[in-house]
Amino acid sequence: MRTTLAAALLLLCTISVSAGTITSLDPPSFKVNSGEQFLTVYGTGLGNRFIFDGPAGHFERDVNAVFSTNVVGWVPEAIIQKAGTYSLIVRGSNGDSGPVTFNVVGVKFFPLAIFTPEVLWVQPKTREGVVVKYEIFVAGGDDPEPLVKCDRESGSFFPMGNTKVTCSASNRFGEKAESSFVVDVTDREAPILKLPDPIELKARSREGEIVEYKATAFDDIYGELETECLPRSGSMFPHGTTIVQCTATDSDLNIGYGAFAVHVEGDGEKYELQVIVPEDITIKAESTKGAEVKFEVAVKGTKDPRPIITCTMESGSLFPLGTTPVRCDALDELGARGTATFNVNVIDPEAPRILKVSASPDVLTPADGRIVPVRIAADAVDDLDGAPSCFVNSVTSNEPIDLGDYDKPESYQWKIIGLLEVELRARVDRAAERNYDVWVVCFDFFGNMSMDSARVTVPRSSATQESGAQTTTRRRSARH
Repeated sequence: MRTTLAAALLLLCTISVSAGTITSLDPPSFKVNSGEQFLTVYGTGLGNRFIFDGPAGHFERDVNAVFSTNVVGWVPEAIIQKAGTYSLIVRGSNGDSGPVTFNVVGVKFFPLAIFTPEVLWVQPKTREGVVVKYEIFVAGGDDPEPLVKCDRESGSFFPMGNTKVTCSASNRFGEKAESSFVVDVTDREAPILKLPDPIELKARSREGEIVEYKATAFDDIYGELETECLPRSGSMFPHGTTIVQCTATDSDLNIGYGAFAVHVEGDGEKYELQVIVPEDITIKAESTKGAEVKFEVAVKGTKDPRPIITCTMESGSLFPLGTTPVRCDALDELGARGTATFNVNVIDPEAPRILKVSASPDVLTPADGRIVPVRIAADAVDDLDGAPSCFVNSVTSNEPIDLGDYDKPESYQWKIIGLLEVELRARVDRAAERNYDVWVVCFDFFGNMSMDSARVTVPRSSATQESGAQTTTRRRSARH
């Protein structure tokens, strides 16, 4: 009997010192930044202290309540604020329970995504290439700390040309995203030209003066480059101001531009020719293309019997409609020069000829006050414009015809409803008949206009006359 009792007490002591067992958690997981949270731990033989370990660190907290099948306690706020996987142990006087895990997950507004540039253009520093730094952005997913890798890291050396870069992102929850972009290392900067300041000098001959100058160009990648200028250094510059145009091209076909002025001063009476041009010429156009114009240019102040004369438009050329300035330059055998200008005005002075304007109908009966649509036909010709345009411009009458209010059809006497369409009221007020004159304007391609009219008559009908007589009789009776 004593032996049996001792064995039972030993067994009871063994059970009382064994650790607890966790069967489940409520809730099984939490969302990041979801606020203060209670955690209920279900199991057997559980203690009264929570032990947390995970990305936010190590925490120990006393439970708030102990029941026969579970214990309840607060989850530290630092854990709720940082996503990841955490382990939990419940510690009691009998020891620690086995660990269980739970997750704190980020709020997933959209899937894991990686954002890269489409094309990243970079100006190289040398002929080999350049070190390129770039930024990659990752968003979405449940893990706030995803892993990002690129096959060519930011800060790598990129050669000249196009290099494809592929970047990928992944996280502990198995989400993946990938994106590619191109790093374009291309020289797009033009060489810089170093040109002389404006040059001014006096001529020592009738031809002008030989001018020498130095023009250079420098490129950050290719260094010193050849510069091409026109007129070239060492050329004969004529009297007056000449603009020298310069360019420099690098191996990547980037072109740098520049210019400077050279002014050669000379005795105008000694070196300049007098170019005699006609007064401004005004001529009628022969067609819509214009007219051929002949003119003469002479030169004075030279012993050269055949000086070279060039004009921007030669005599006998087809000049378009409008005003064309003509410049004529002369050069003699000794290098003397001269210039003069005049204008050629090609005009169309004649307006279209209106052969006939007619109305349909041209008589409105009966004169009952109704609005009647009338179509107008206009036949017009022009020497230069094969199809002049015509439209109704206005309407006049031998009786007062106020336009009135278009929104009140009973108030207006006439109305233009189309290019060659009008509405007229079939009405006679005081005259024996009402005569409408519908005026038509025709204009040609060059804006010349002509006017003519078509007449539409409203005869006073017998019914209108009888009505007028009865009205007169009534008025006389009223006076008596």
